[in-house]
Amino acid sequence: MSKKTTTAIEKKKVGWLDSIAEKSGYDKKIVERFLKKYNIKQAPNTGTPKRVNFLDVSFSGQKKGEYTNDFKFEFANLKAGVWGILSDKNGKGKTTALEVIKWLFKGKASADLQSGVKSWINEAALKYSVDDKKYLLSMKQGDNSVTGQIELLKGETKNSIVSEFNSEDEMAEVISDFWLNELGLNQIASFRQSSSEVEAGKEVVHGWPALAAALFIGTDYGALFGDTALSGLPTRILNMFLGLPWISTHAALKALDGQLKSEAQVETVFEDRDKENRRQRLGEIQSELKLKREDLASKPAPQFNSDGYNDLQKQYNANYASEKTAYIELVDEEEKAELVNKEWILDKKKLNGFLEDKAANAVFKRLNPTCCPHCESKITTEQLEKEKNEHTCAICDKKMIDTDDSDAILSELEESVRASAAMCDLMKNSVRAKKLRHGNLTQSIADFKAAMDEYEQNLQSVRVAQTELDSLKHEVTRLEILEEEYKTTRTVEPTKPAVIEDITEKSAAEVIDENKILQTAIKITHARFKDLQEELLQDVNDRILDFCKKVGLSQYQSVALTSNPHLKIDKDGSPTSYSNVSKGEQLRLKVIVTIALIAVAEERGLGRHPGFMVIDSPAAQEVNPDDLNNLINGLEDLCKVLPSLQIIIASVASPTLLAHIDDKQRLHAQGDDFLW
Repeated sequence: MSKKTTTAIEKKKVGWLDSIAEKSGYDKKIVERFLKKYNIKQAPNTGTPKRVNFLDVSFSGQKKGEYTNDFKFEFANLKAGVWGILSDKNGKGKTTALEVIKWLFKGKASADLQSGVKSWINEAALKYSVDDKKYLLSMKQGDNSVTGQIELLKGETKNSIVSEFNSEDEMAEVISDFWLNELGLNQIASFRQSSSEVEAGKEVVHGWPALAAALFIGTDYGALFGDTALSGLPTRILNMFLGLPWISTHAALKALDGQLKSEAQVETVFEDRDKENRRQRLGEIQSELKLKREDLASKPAPQFNSDGYNDLQKQYNANYASEKTAYIELVDEEEKAELVNKEWILDKKKLNGFLEDKAANAVFKRLNPTCCPHCESKITTEQLEKEKNEHTCAICDKKMIDTDDSDAILSELEESVRASAAMCDLMKNSVRAKKLRHGNLTQSIADFKAAMDEYEQNLQSVRVAQTELDSLKHEVTRLEILEEEYKTTRTVEPTKPAVIEDITEKSAAEVIDENKILQTAIKITHARFKDLQEELLQDVNDRILDFCKKVGLSQYQSVALTSNPHLKIDKDGSPTSYSNVSKGEQLRLKVIVTIALIAVAEERGLGRHPGFMVIDSPAAQEVNPDDLNNLINGLEDLCKVLPSLQIIIASVASPTLLAHIDDKQRLHAQGDDFLW
């Protein structure tokens, strides 16, 4: 490590926690509690570069579908330098081979590795070196299983197993932990803004796959480092690979700052919306209240006198009782009239019978029969004598009407008929009178009932009107209460982060301004690597400009890599930037910027980049043959300057690539051949 670097690192002698406590004005214990609450960890160590080279890559299995043959891919005996995985045509397995290498190195397969092709693989292995140590990652895949291990290779002695995995998720965890520990890297926290103004953003932790993406340069050059420019990830990757201290700590603090600010912004949005909603609601309440008051003023109070109803009720009850009595009297009178009528009918029968007997007696007396007209028995002298003396029939022995008494009997019977007839007329008149009285009472009851029903209907209408009036009064009261509530401005307490002091330490709980601690921590943490960062970036910029000439970018007069990171360029006397140059230039810049980081790390003994990269399809971009020749030639020269640098290029074969990459350092599927 250079003296200049050592001076920058050791410039600050006061402890990090002590500095934050001093600058924020809070006790050190409060600062510690704040950092613990949000899981902010100190990462003061600088990075010491370790150099990684792939040594062997292999995978095998059986194809399914149109082709069902067994296959095996093997790229062996690799070391530092420029290597190639080439094919004369597309679709010959180059992309799959590259994606399998990424899978074994990152621990997690990307979406670019087709799931069907991935399922063909039964075994895969990646042998690599980290400085002077060699490791072997081996993996086996079944229908629903993934198993494997990482071994430390010890030459003649027995290898030792570093870690094992028994699922695809475990594989990702094992490989991630291995590389983070081996290269001295930390997971990087960043803040991702939400696309909705009413939803807070969130902290995102980028692990090994995000860091490893910076080692694979594909065909999307949107980000200078890695494969995404979101969430400030390129900045954090740059600082991490520069070997700067405190980078993961600073990233965690910045992510927390973004999270808390986002929550505050969302809260402000909700407060503003709440105020506007309350204002609109107040207007609605006042408009509704005005209408209800006008409606209430237009409605008179319902009036109803129940005295008339009570009088009707009394008369109804009295007539009801009288009707029951009249009905009983009518029934009784009708029964009596029926008896009198029966007596009259009986008297008439007696009179008619007497008159018939009298007429028959006169006829029989004139006949003087000598025998029975039925049986022809002779009437005896004694029977005739008895008839004469006792006035009984000589034939049937029945009493005969005496001629002398018949007039008196007839007169008596006629008088009886007249008397019973007179009694019948009297009873009929009595029944008629009682029916009339009963009918009048029945009609009176019906009339009183109708009058009472009308009163009841009127009373019900009054009750409904009173209920409506009471409901209207209640609604007016409710709206008046709401109006007062919405006129009062509601104060929403901000959800400001706060730490409460332990009441055992202070007499009263104290609310801590966490934002003050946070902003102080961000400034102090940034200050601890800022000077070193500027030194390293200046060195990197010098290397970039020097490397530009080697890869055909001689038209660049100056290049400045900022900490953002942005690449400011002076091209042909005019300012431009990385995002505004051609794709071919972006490819070369992305490559040489990374190599510049590695070169500075080699010189200073400071950095975390593992010193190798994989470049996918460089000939696919707008790079003319001369510039491609310059790029590859420049990479060869850089590998001589940096003996440990390893670059693997996967591309469709071109004369330039074939001329610069020795046939011993390339796999080449010629013509219609497949790489595997």
